[in-house]
Amino acid sequence: MTLLHNYLSNGGRMITAEQIKQLLKAHGWTLILEPRRSRGKRFAIAKKRHAGRLLTRYIKAESKFDELTEEDILKRIQVL
Repeated sequence: MTLLHNYLSNGGRMITAEQIKQLLKAHGWTLILEPRRSRGKRFAIAKKRHAGRLLTRYIKAESKFDELTEEDILKRIQVL
């Protein structure tokens, strides 16, 4: 899938951190933007408490949010 295809399939707009946060919250998850190493890149991590444990799921690097769709995010937070 190309960036243009994602852009058009998302109604002509790129997904933002706020939209990711709202989507995760609707499913009981919290968005955390964590820095990695000393390079200044931040990564989106979804966290949720379940059965006394903290579940953590990697979403995507902040610089690549434009490649995400809602379906991608929902696939990543599925608990197996």
